[in-house]
Amino acid sequence: MGVKARLSHVDITNIFENRFGNEIANTDLFEKVKSLTDLFLPVIEEYAVIWDSLYLPLRFCGRTISWPLEIREFKEYGELCIFTGERELTVKQGDEKADEDYFTLIDEVLDLARLVKSEGTKVLNVPYNIRTGKIKAKHVVKSLTSDQAVELEKSYRKHELETSESPGTYLTEYLRTAAIIYRAWHEKKTEGLSPRQMYTRWADGRDVGMLSIRHNSREAFREWNANQRGGHPFEIMGYKNLNPPNDYFPYYHFSLGSMPEPQRYARVVMDLIRASVPFRIHGFEEVLQWLTGETEVNVNDDEIPRIYYRANREDYRRYFHHIKWDPLKLPNWK
Repeated sequence: MGVKARLSHVDITNIFENRFGNEIANTDLFEKVKSLTDLFLPVIEEYAVIWDSLYLPLRFCGRTISWPLEIREFKEYGELCIFTGERELTVKQGDEKADEDYFTLIDEVLDLARLVKSEGTKVLNVPYNIRTGKIKAKHVVKSLTSDQAVELEKSYRKHELETSESPGTYLTEYLRTAAIIYRAWHEKKTEGLSPRQMYTRWADGRDVGMLSIRHNSREAFREWNANQRGGHPFEIMGYKNLNPPNDYFPYYHFSLGSMPEPQRYARVVMDLIRASVPFRIHGFEEVLQWLTGETEVNVNDDEIPRIYYRANREDYRRYFHHIKWDPLKLPNWK
């Protein structure tokens, strides 16, 4: 790689102490970090000045890797924060003793930045399990076929035209509607269970009194829904919601997670249509893109939908050649 790493992954763990961050007040170290940042043009944010696209060479499992690193300056607090993935080191001015490894870290970042400036990104060896990119959903989940997608869209559009607004729901109806989703999603596991039993088995549990409403009173449900606070009564499964019609939106609408399994999702939609449930799907075009596998899924990114690429044979076989990896960033020298 051109740079022989002086620090190991274990050394970095010790420097940063734990994944929740560490803090050291040493004026010499603070000035050394500041002298490093003075060489590069920053990104100016409202809350901080950021120097990104830096890398730290590390010994890891018998090889040298390049670990992405960024530095942020919070002038309001007189702090420089060094970030490496989930780890954070806050550097302040003060007279605390700093181990030599802290200074070595900054030297290593500078040495590698100079090498990247002269040689380009070919000298970097950033592990793919921390690089970002995008992959089409069809390589992540089993998508609908073209014929299935056409049939689903045709049926849903027809349902949109033919269903009237709901006059409001009541508890028994809401649980029956939820049961349609439960049966489509869990299939045989729902056998022998009443709608109420399905709800108590799979819902979030924080129903804030919903199950105590008079079963067949629309007015009781409307009044309860207008005043309920603090619970998750409509989370019928983990991260999956069925919202009832109300005075502002007179239709059921649902969300089945950020990355729903397309075949199951389509089954839910068709079963609701067959039951003549007045419902709408927000952003149906985007949903259809997901169901047909055309949505781009983020790789190793915080933004959903996302997957995390792991450095193993299974992920390499399934995903690697389908991922469009983001180009490695270069530090912006002054």
